[in-house]
Amino acid sequence: MAVDAGRCEGIDGACRERLAHVRRLDTGSERRVGCYASDHAQSALAVEEEIIVLVTAWSNGRPLGSGAGYGLRISAADRDEFFEPCWDSVEIELGPADAVTVSLSKSFWRTCTELRSAAVGRWLMTLGLAPWPKGAPPRLELVRLRGGRFRLIAPS
Repeated sequence: MAVDAGRCEGIDGACRERLAHVRRLDTGSERRVGCYASDHAQSALAVEEEIIVLVTAWSNGRPLGSGAGYGLRISAADRDEFFEPCWDSVEIELGPADAVTVSLSKSFWRTCTELRSAAVGRWLMTLGLAPWPKGAPPRLELVRLRGGRFRLIAPS
């Protein structure tokens, strides 16, 4: 049973403290925290976090109809907080039955914080999000599911 953040009676102090410290990062990303009662013991509570990284679509300036030349731009702050330097790649879910592995280049950890992927480009084009007007790339949500797996969500 989910416990509403505004109605935290009956939950332990650690959970209450976690709810009190839900924060919005300066980069615009956020953590949504919710408390859930265990199915097996009503007194046992666990905290689940949903991490949403706000990203923008990216183009190298010469994208192709194949989707090559497109990707996602992540802020350096979000890269440092939500991505692990030991990862060679991440998986991005583009829909319920489609996931793509995107390699993390060495430059991703320095100055080029883009996740470059033709599959992401095709996804953007299929949804009518690419190409976009000059200087106005769409903003998207990248939800961290677990480890190096994310789900890409289009704007509503």
